[in-house]
Amino acid sequence: MTDGPSPSRARPTGRDEVVKALVEAAADLFSEAGVDGVSVRQIADRAGVNHGLVHRHFGSKDELARRVGEFLDAEIRDAVGEPADFMEAIDRASVAARRDPRLWRFIARLLVDGKGGVMPEGHGSYLRALASLAERDQARGKISGSADPREVVFAIAALGLGIEMFGDYLSGAIGMGVPDKAALEDRFRDIALRALGPGPASRPQGEPRSDGDE
Repeated sequence: MTDGPSPSRARPTGRDEVVKALVEAAADLFSEAGVDGVSVRQIADRAGVNHGLVHRHFGSKDELARRVGEFLDAEIRDAVGEPADFMEAIDRASVAARRDPRLWRFIARLLVDGKGGVMPEGHGSYLRALASLAERDQARGKISGSADPREVVFAIAALGLGIEMFGDYLSGAIGMGVPDKAALEDRFRDIALRALGPGPASRPQGEPRSDGDE
């Protein structure tokens, strides 16, 4: 874990810049080491500000963690945007999670460290949005009515989290070499999606989706 601001990053000035820098720094560090594994001084050093500003703007490290959760939740929600349908939304969410692994790692660290209580109210709103899109498309006959869309979103999220967090350990234990996490996530996500039946945005069997396919 590297302390200190990026050499190319100007020191933040003004309340808004300071708050943004502290949330970004905390997102990096909490995702790497957990809330309890990071000091207020480390967060401030990474952000390039005085450590007293953490307490001034957030009051406590747990409150800062809540703000990080809100920030990361909004980031993936913005990445999903307003997709045409459920399949497009799933693709966008998958790409966003790969591009910024903090989205998964922060949540995983909170749960593993027993800090789930600091998650912000309404966290995971993008997952509820995905489930709502699936239910809407199901009602319109665009996807099969044989499965509960919430269960499919649950399975996809659980698979993605498991692969991102434990993929390296599991692949080493099994002896399968370095895993292509993106390909694995696509493959098993598509298995879960088939439970909903083919949709207009589904891909031919065996054709992977690259991160550039948005």
